[in-house]
Amino acid sequence: FVCECNSGYELGDDLMTCSDINECDVGFTDYSSDGSSEGGSTNGSFNSCTQICTNTNGSYICECFSGYELNDDLLTCVDVDECSLNYCDQTCTNTIGSFVCECDIGFELGSDLMTCTDINECGLSIECSSN
Repeated sequence: FVCECNSGYELGDDLMTCSDINECDVGFTDYSSDGSSEGGSTNGSFNSCTQICTNTNGSYICECFSGYELNDDLLTCVDVDECSLNYCDQTCTNTIGSFVCECDIGFELGSDLMTCTDINECGLSIECSSN
């Protein structure tokens, strides 16, 4: 008899037991559908995750860093446009993986870096010119 393993598992040295393949390991060879390495990937990793790879039993899942979300292909990560989510009170600038809030003149950015508070210019003891 010959033992075979399900996809995502490899046959052990004893030729009887199957163990999970860590597709997230660097240096793992992606074998083509016929079992040969011809046509497979040896570019350092089996998975196609663009940011974070998490090994699971028999497979793997891709995840993204903060400020990114998983694309429909479940492999690549795309920047989240936080400005479209209205996090900022006034002016929002989307950046790669993040965002920056700014306030209009006469307002100051709060400690949460998102809300703007009106500055009481009269209480700042600023001397105004007579003009």
